[in-house]
Amino acid sequence: MAKNIGLIKISGKVGDLQFFNKDGNAYVGLKSGVSKDRIKKDPAFKRTRENMAEFGGAASVSKNIREYLIPLRSLFEKNLHVRLTSIIRLMINTGTGVRGKRAVEFSLNQEELNGYELNVKSKVSEILYASMGVATNPERNQAVVSIAEFLPTDYLLIPEGATHYKIHTAALSVSNFEPQGVKAKYKPLNAGQHGLFAVSSTTELSLNSAQVGGITLTTDLPGAPTLDADVSLFTFVGIEFLQEINGIFYQFASNNAVRIEKVF
Repeated sequence: MAKNIGLIKISGKVGDLQFFNKDGNAYVGLKSGVSKDRIKKDPAFKRTRENMAEFGGAASVSKNIREYLIPLRSLFEKNLHVRLTSIIRLMINTGTGVRGKRAVEFSLNQEELNGYELNVKSKVSEILYASMGVATNPERNQAVVSIAEFLPTDYLLIPEGATHYKIHTAALSVSNFEPQGVKAKYKPLNAGQHGLFAVSSTTELSLNSAQVGGITLTTDLPGAPTLDADVSLFTFVGIEFLQEINGIFYQFASNNAVRIEKVF
């Protein structure tokens, strides 16, 4: 793939050349010889159509989940959609149904997501070293995160200039997905119990504290439903560093992180 280093940047097709921009750079390559219409109709591209449908489904499910996590968006990476779509696509490979319409069965792949970092450049596992546990109740509508007593200067990777920190926990109900309707769009199988979300957080805690007593945060799903077998409870743990200036807390730009702690 050639890179355009000229002053004039072109986007689109010119003859057999395709011009496009990526990450602020201009590129040029040969235009594909296969038309979209042929890919849609030619039997030879049946597998291609199936792969496209399932990849599009994975991207749609990834977007759906990330939209519920907007209150935590300052803690996860900008390109989370790429990694999350990738792992959902792998789940589709083992899902029930025919190729091109296989289900996303979170309830059968819970172990794959335990400890999944939502920010690879700033990981909870590399910032918060205190002993931690998470549990739920029989109805799976509650997440209880317990962090053992710890000394901040010994058990936190503290960015220079930070004065305080907060611990966040969250719970999200996630249904299995499968293609539905005439257009076979991926939608939650259990729409009534899907997308219930809640967050619990500590107050601003001083990084100069000599010792922090055990932290316990309880997060309850709205409506307290008893989750069905096709709905999973995603629990999250995050950490956020702050700087206090004249009584106002400002979020630090580094070492903020969140991960999926456990899926029940």
